[in-house]
Amino acid sequence: MTQNLSDPYTLLRDRVLWNDGDSSYFVEALRDKILDGNTEWTNLFVIDEEDFSIKEYNKRSEDNPLKEKTHLNFTEQNLEWKIPEAYLSIDIKELLSRLLVREFEENNFSKEEKIKRAERVRLELKLWEEFEKLDLLKTLVYIVHTFRKNDVVWGTGRGSSCCSYILYLIGVHDVDSIEYDLDIEDFFRR
Repeated sequence: MTQNLSDPYTLLRDRVLWNDGDSSYFVEALRDKILDGNTEWTNLFVIDEEDFSIKEYNKRSEDNPLKEKTHLNFTEQNLEWKIPEAYLSIDIKELLSRLLVREFEENNFSKEEKIKRAERVRLELKLWEEFEKLDLLKTLVYIVHTFRKNDVVWGTGRGSSCCSYILYLIGVHDVDSIEYDLDIEDFFRR
């Protein structure tokens, strides 16, 4: 199957990553997970390769173990963040302050540039709070720390996340959104 740039998905080895963030496994990949004893498959979606429709695996019927994908509604309130308590209880403002000071120490920014960057952190943090995504931000801190500790290589940046200076400071990506004058509103589309 070929993929066009306008397709609403990215084809991966064992699954399809949809632009809305959903991930759908190919039937064979899900079957292999089940046969390997993996129990984390009960809420996975699979691709019916005949018509490329999305199905959700369920055990309601032996005759029809697949059903059409329906709306997924994940809200901050129903997510349990499975990260160490040290990260869930981290003072994100204090962490960002330390990261900003380190950024200033590593670069020869003018006074005006420092003020601009500090203001950007304040603006973005307000948006993270407004959208009730601070636990997500803490999870990203945990993921980046885990990657660094285990010498995992990750991407330099993708999509609108590169508009976030906070994500740059944390190390999620390597794109200095202030240097390239990227608008944070492109990340927090309302």
